Amino acid sequence: MANKKKTAKAQADARANDIITYKILGAFLAACVCVFILMTISSQYQIGNQFLAVHEGLMTVGIIAALVALLGFLFLIIDRFASNRTIKIIGAILLPVGLLVWISCLLMYYFYIHAITILCFLYPAAAVLYLVYLIYQSEFFALSIDCVVCAFAFYILSKLLSAPLSYVGILIIVGIVAINAALLFLTVYSKKCDGKLTFGKKEVKFLAFKVSDKILFSTAALMLVGLALSLILGAMTAYVFLFITLIYLFIMAVYYTIKLM
Repeated sequence: MANKKKTAKAQADARANDIITYKILGAFLAACVCVFILMTISSQYQIGNQFLAVHEGLMTVGIIAALVALLGFLFLIIDRFASNRTIKIIGAILLPVGLLVWISCLLMYYFYIHAITILCFLYPAAAVLYLVYLIYQSEFFALSIDCVVCAFAFYILSKLLSAPLSYVGILIIVGIVAINAALLFLTVYSKKCDGKLTFGKKEVKFLAFKVSDKILFSTAALMLVGLALSLILGAMTAYVFLFITLIYLFIMAVYYTIKLM
């Protein structure tokens, strides 16, 4: 009987690992497809007589995507009352896909090639973050989001700080402060709750190790110091902190990978 239970548990664990693997492969495949589509749109944008057609096409696709997202949202609401697994799966697919396409089209419609460059960075980054979410500890997922967002923000600031600060620069500064304040709040709050966070009925172990809070405090401090120095010393400092942030994230990835073993 004990052997049967062990075998059943091993089979269940294997199935769970297979599902995670398929999800990760699907995310990276989707990111590659998105980047390929973006590069195709970029090449068409640069053809003079195709510009207006592509521009109008983005608006049309964006409207359709918004309707798809709304439909997915309605399916999820219906599932709350009908508890239909099929409706729930369809809604869970339509909502994020619709939102992703709608936001992408909106950005490309207003910012053209610049938005395509940004999205070519964001899609692979989102796939990597999804991998971290599925495999690693919750605290490393939060740390990774913080570092990726701040690295992207430092890159934008390295372009903007060479000129008088625009409203976009101000929004980015506020964003860096806000995301690090949120990280600090979650760390302090979870420390008071024995390292756990509660989302509705779901309880998540946020601080997995004794030094977890110190690591997250240090992460937020590093990002805020980088922001302050960038504002004081200029664009080159922001560019340097882009690489400092990525190196720090790589070191943390090695640390948390070892902790998984």
